[in-house]
Amino acid sequence: LNDSAAFLWRCLSTDKTIDDLAEELSISKNQLSKDLKLVRTKFRKVGIEVINKPYYGLKIDANEIKQRQYLAKMESEKLVSSNYGTTFSGDSDENIILAQLKTIITNDCENFNYNLEDMTCDNLVTHLYIALKRSEKKYHVNFTPEDKKKIEEEEEFSFKTEIKKVEEVKEEVKIEVKEETKE
Repeated sequence: LNDSAAFLWRCLSTDKTIDDLAEELSISKNQLSKDLKLVRTKFRKVGIEVINKPYYGLKIDANEIKQRQYLAKMESEKLVSSNYGTTFSGDSDENIILAQLKTIITNDCENFNYNLEDMTCDNLVTHLYIALKRSEKKYHVNFTPEDKKKIEEEEEFSFKTEIKKVEEVKEEVKIEVKEETKE
């Protein structure tokens, strides 16, 4: 179910119809409906709804924070299943960007004498990658002033202000972040 949830997440992120999904997965519409029932239950547990819009297709209904958290959760489950054997290696575009982000974070940690465990570093890299990629597609998180204040009070926030600015990271990993927001 984890793999099917991950794959369906990717498919649903592109607003496909049940017919399109069934064809892409090479399964019957009946089997897809059964799988969707399980996936909907799994998603619902974390506050994410899968809705079916007639003549439009399936769509994920959740705020941006929930979506990013779920994407990070799927990634961490992948890491656990591979015994945290993450190296962000290989020559796919994703692995190149992940490796660049890890290098940036590792170097900044060393520059500021900040000790970061490997697993924590990989988790941070994953969250940054998701944030950059979602922002690139114009999906942004809108924080309330109260949320911003809570975040700024966290210990990690002071470290965040020490590491490279987001603009430098975007430039270094060659990701274009668009300013318009999708709802």
